[in-house]
Order: sequence, then C-alpha cells, then structure tokens
Amino acid sequence: MRRTRNSLLRRVVMWTARVVLVVSVAGWVASLHYWEWNAGPRAIVRLAVGELRVLGGEEKATRWRDKVTGVQVLRFPSGTSWEVVLPLWIPTAAATSAHVATYFVSRRSRRWRCAGRCSACGYDLTGITGPCPECGSERETEA
Repeated sequence: MRRTRNSLLRRVVMWTARVVLVVSVAGWVASLHYWEWNAGPRAIVRLAVGELRVLGGEEKATRWRDKVTGVQVLRFPSGTSWEVVLPLWIPTAAATSAHVATYFVSRRSRRWRCAGRCSACGYDLTGITGPCPECGSERETEA
C-alpha cells in the first residue's frame, strides 16, 4: 500500500500524541507524590499537585524545611527569582485532541478509499484509472 505524505504526517502526529499523552498522564499520576530535582546550582524542578514547576534565581538562595508539612522550601532574596509553571492538564488535553482529530481524519480517509473514492478529496473514482481528476493525487490501493 502506497502511503501519501498526508497519511504519513497523520501517523506521525498520532504516535507523537500517544507518547505525549502517556508521559503527561504518568507525570500527573507521579505528581500525587512530591518530587524535586536539583537542575544545577541555580534551578530546581518540582513535580507536585498536577503541575511541573521550574524555579530559579541567584546562588544566594537559602533552603529551609517547613516544620508543619516537612517540605523543603527554597527562598530567594527579593526580586532575584523566577518561576515557570506548567499545569499537566495542558499537554494532556492537547495530545488527546490531536490524537482524536487524526483518528477521525484517518477513519474518514479509510472509509472513502474502501468506497472507491479519492482518499484526499472524496471524489468518486468509479471507472477512472490513474490519478484523481479533482485533486491530482495518486490512487491508493487496498492491501
């Protein structure tokens, strides 16, 4: 079966969306527990409560442990820190919508191909040999 550029792109998008979906859901589940990594002397990466946080600042930061919760806190002097927060539902929603959209486009293309239509534009190719007269794409054959 000859693959067109669009079908290859759909497959790449679908598999990429699957990988992003699995990683983001795994991160979401892992964020139920508090995780923290030192990403060098000036940055910390945290995974907790459904979000990924990257904190950074000057080396003058001081560490202290909260007596109530037992969580280590990195405190920067005023005005010298930065923070990036990514809620994990955003990549999960984006990957899910991309996967669902490519699934339905692939399904429509497959249905058209089985009905004797052009898989790119849906033109009826009954009795026509060669490329589609409507859009010029080559006819895909069923394997």
